[in-house]
Amino acid sequence: DISYYPSYKEVEEIHKVDDTLKVKAINAYMFDEKDIVYRDFSKTKDILFVGGFSHDPNVDAVRWMHESIMPRVKSRNPDINFVIVGSNATDELVKICNEGGYTLKGFVSDEELIELYKNTRIVVAPLRFGAGIKGKIIEAMANGAAIITTDCGAEGIIDAPYFMKIVDDASDFAGQILKLYDDMDALKELSIETQKVINRKFTEEAAWNIIKEDFE
Repeated sequence: DISYYPSYKEVEEIHKVDDTLKVKAINAYMFDEKDIVYRDFSKTKDILFVGGFSHDPNVDAVRWMHESIMPRVKSRNPDINFVIVGSNATDELVKICNEGGYTLKGFVSDEELIELYKNTRIVVAPLRFGAGIKGKIIEAMANGAAIITTDCGAEGIIDAPYFMKIVDDASDFAGQILKLYDDMDALKELSIETQKVINRKFTEEAAWNIIKEDFE
């Protein structure tokens, strides 16, 4: 009777084929609603990337950070460390991290990852290709992160520019890291807004509100 897709982008593509088809967007990620945590970002440091490296877009994202973004960041603030989390690190990635200025965590437990989100100042997702809603973005939002990503990283997330920074140029990406890194008020505001979006759109209740009319 009806088909559900994980974001409005897929619905738009289906309707390009046939706008009479009954399709709706429903979030594929659901979390328990939680009280808003007002983080003190002055007690945090560094930037964090999360992603498994058997997935080519994640390998490319770290390569782009290393070649085009981090040199600009380091030239202005050499104390900013780039923390990389994810299983199946490639030889290229290990070599990059051995050059210094980066920390390769590899695979971590859920508990360790929550602590990293809590203690890291900015989460970056410099993705240049890949389709659909990115789980790493939603996970970071659920952990109250201040996020900088690309148009690709924000794909399928409604109103994303209101609660995360979106830039596609390497120079602008580096500039946004440097600007946001020392702006505690802006970091806190982004963190609060991402949590509000999770509570409003990424819960079981929000999902039921989307589909309940189809069962009446």
